[in-house]
Amino acid sequence: MDIIACFMEAVMASSQQQSSLKAMFFIGTAWFGMSAFFAFNTASVPMFFNARIEQKWIVGLILGTMGGLGIIMSPILGMASDRIRHRLGRRRPLMILGLPFIVAVLVAMQYMPSVALMALVWPLAYFFHLVIERPWGALMPDIFPPDKRATANGVCQVMGGAGNLLYFVVGGYVWARNEEITFYLVAAVYAAGILAVVFGIKEKPTHLDPPRTQKRMKVLEYIAGLREHREVLRYAFACFFWSTGLNGILPWLTSFGTQGMGMSVELSFMILALSVGVVILLSLPVGMLADRVGHKRVARAGLVIFVVVNVLVVFVESVPLLFILMGIVAVGFCIIMVVPYALLMNLIPEDRMAELIGVASISVYLSILVGPTLAGFLIDAFGSYRPIFVFAAVCHGLGFLFLQGVTEKKATPILAG
Repeated sequence: MDIIACFMEAVMASSQQQSSLKAMFFIGTAWFGMSAFFAFNTASVPMFFNARIEQKWIVGLILGTMGGLGIIMSPILGMASDRIRHRLGRRRPLMILGLPFIVAVLVAMQYMPSVALMALVWPLAYFFHLVIERPWGALMPDIFPPDKRATANGVCQVMGGAGNLLYFVVGGYVWARNEEITFYLVAAVYAAGILAVVFGIKEKPTHLDPPRTQKRMKVLEYIAGLREHREVLRYAFACFFWSTGLNGILPWLTSFGTQGMGMSVELSFMILALSVGVVILLSLPVGMLADRVGHKRVARAGLVIFVVVNVLVVFVESVPLLFILMGIVAVGFCIIMVVPYALLMNLIPEDRMAELIGVASISVYLSILVGPTLAGFLIDAFGSYRPIFVFAAVCHGLGFLFLQGVTEKKATPILAG
């Protein structure tokens, strides 16, 4: 009987592991599609507006509208997702709602009759992306226990890295020859990724769950109530600084390559492709390492890499040396993409997961608003892209200092919902 019991336990464990890997794949497929959109937004959209708008700070402001929308909408969408009662669960209904609208914006964007209208319409793509991304971000903690989340996020980042790499290699080639078709390709890849989650992940139905009763609170009362989650707020403060550093560089990196280093458009895209290749190779090992030795310890190492390499890039004149440094900084980028999110999830109670992830994400979206705009001012003021790397180094250093104040909670296994 003991042998049979052991055998059955082994079979059940194997079945759960296969189910877990399948869920990781489908969630990662959605991140593949969204990452292709992010790569498009990072590499091509700045070029699209740069060719039409002379002032770089205005371009930075357009790109930063995602941050402004995220500050307002992220916690609202998180609370809405946590409270959805539907046969499809709490997360997928909003994803289904937002998908046709973002596809429509991507396809219609290039046909706008004026630059002003383009600048007004493009933020709608960010808005509908947030409608999709916020509930998607809560699927991972819904499905995976705390001691598996960095590993699961590592798988997602491998898939996301593949989406980035696809765009930086293929998209860069296509964009240089036909901008019009690029919008269609990005829309198709984005839609395919989201549909994989919609049809591939089976959430627990919530339509029969009793509605959550909660006393209505004024905004100031709600903010005051967040003080009981001090570690989440400390994390958000640190996250703001390192995200501002990232978002101060990423939208301008291809322009730095073409205008600051004299590269072709295709070669400037390869800077990003190299970095993403490193991320693909290391995301899963980094996630597994962080689950073993501690998320905070590994995250700090990533920030140190960022500070050192950003300072060195200021003095680089050689294209081969720039590629070497970009390969090194990609290790830090990989760490920041994989590890801090797992750290955050372990700080949040399960019943407020999407809501408080949304609250913490305000810092990321604020950085999207602040980073590109301030970097654009620096470029205009100095007539060079190099000062933005000093700006990023300072931001990452501040992120390291404020991360020191976050007390990491030890992950303990729980049953997946």
